[in-house]
Amino acid sequence: MAVTELAEVSVAYYLGEVVAMSGIPIVGLILLIVGLRQRSHARQLPPPGYPPAGPFPYGPLPSAPVDTGYAYQPGPPVPATPPPYYPDTNPAPRPVTRGTALIVVGSLMLAFGLLGILGRAADLVPQHRDAPPALKVGQCVAQSSVRANNMAPAPQDCDAPDSTLEVASTGGGSAACPDGKLKDSQYAVLFDKSTTLCFLLNLKQGQCYSLSGTPGNPIFTQAACDGSVQVIQVVKRIDGDYDRSLCPEGTKPVFYLKPARLYCLQPLKN
Repeated sequence: MAVTELAEVSVAYYLGEVVAMSGIPIVGLILLIVGLRQRSHARQLPPPGYPPAGPFPYGPLPSAPVDTGYAYQPGPPVPATPPPYYPDTNPAPRPVTRGTALIVVGSLMLAFGLLGILGRAADLVPQHRDAPPALKVGQCVAQSSVRANNMAPAPQDCDAPDSTLEVASTGGGSAACPDGKLKDSQYAVLFDKSTTLCFLLNLKQGQCYSLSGTPGNPIFTQAACDGSVQVIQVVKRIDGDYDRSLCPEGTKPVFYLKPARLYCLQPLKN
């Protein structure tokens, strides 16, 4: 009786997130470059009110006497008197720095975008994902939590009615179950790229269970043995041995190598 449930963690999913998040720092970098270029251009402009470059506005000052053709040679002409200078009592307003908003927004987007990418990329590092499984051998879980593809199902009391699975072994992503198999194993298997969890059935002797799911992946649910529904009764449970000859005639043996356990099951019809 094979009870198998697989949970695959897709590396492509993490890569897709990293690629999608890379757009944020790219936009931030573009804004930062545009802001820096605007600020650099603003610094090259002359301050407001500065006179434009050019020839002296009041004409050239001659450096030698001018020959007018008369005996009397007048002296050099007196240059025009510039208008009086009156200082401006109102200082020019300080120019607004261009590109500051773009620089600030771009820097923030670049910083937070890179931090997000580094955080998601860390999930792809095997050393980060190869954390030891939270479950330990001998702990029990509800079969519904394993079917939810949760790599860390919560342990619970093995005597609970829905604790139909017990941890048989734990290992890395390439580990096999105690029977040397991963697929088509007698154990229920939950695994991803870094963790493998193998479970064996935890059924109570004398108790009845209804079956659902598929023949290769049945789900055991505790039920009454009053014949109201079709159930499987655990006629015998033997811990520490897996010799199928120990089961009574007419029952179906289900056994596990490690830990050694044998179940003798009998269907009851309503």
